[in-house]
Amino acid sequence: MRPGDCKNFDHCSAPICPLDPTWRRCRHLDGERVCHWLSEYSKEGGPARVLGAMPSDLSQLVANVHAEVLSGRGLLSKRLQRASETPSRIVASERLRARPIATQA
Repeated sequence: MRPGDCKNFDHCSAPICPLDPTWRRCRHLDGERVCHWLSEYSKEGGPARVLGAMPSDLSQLVANVHAEVLSGRGLLSKRLQRASETPSRIVASERLRARPIATQA
């Protein structure tokens, strides 16, 4: 696995990527972006959403990195804990797509 296998790779700037085998050597600094999948995994129902959105081998990497990051006391751990208290972006985008488009007369 490598970061390029992620469907968000082309527009992601998070320094910690669960698909990067060298992620432990990277540092997450204040103000930097957090991986969409790590953030989503933190939320209520997140593990199931992540599993449904990507192949199981990739979602397992997200799960493993998530658990390891949360076991520490770093800034990224705190950011993921805060992410667990916010709504899912995946659910929000699904709701937007499901809304009927209003037409003007």
